[in-house]
Amino acid sequence: MLLSGRSRRTIDVHKDTQFSDAWIILAVLLIVLGAVLDNVFLMGASALLLVAAGVAWVWARFSLHALTYERRFSEQRAFIGETVTLTLEVSNAKPLPLPWLTVRDIFPAELPVAGA
Repeated sequence: MLLSGRSRRTIDVHKDTQFSDAWIILAVLLIVLGAVLDNVFLMGASALLLVAAGVAWVWARFSLHALTYERRFSEQRAFIGETVTLTLEVSNAKPLPLPWLTVRDIFPAELPVAGA
């Protein structure tokens, strides 16, 4: 879950993923084909593909749990022309590392952002 100020936002965990059900179907079909052809290499490689797909599914499922995003401004109110400092903080409170993280924060066009 993504928290931002008083509003609550959610993260789309199904976006930008390499995992799909097709990998599992392919692995099962290759295991069956390897069993029919009595090919140990084909069965082993497809079992490895099945394990890799399972690990990828678990990783994608739990990679965003215990991840927090906080946005803080240095002031609660500001007048036109004043400079306000914005602090963005992302914290990963689980042992599972994140290989990458993309954060997109949207600001109104009327609000100039210096040093973005």
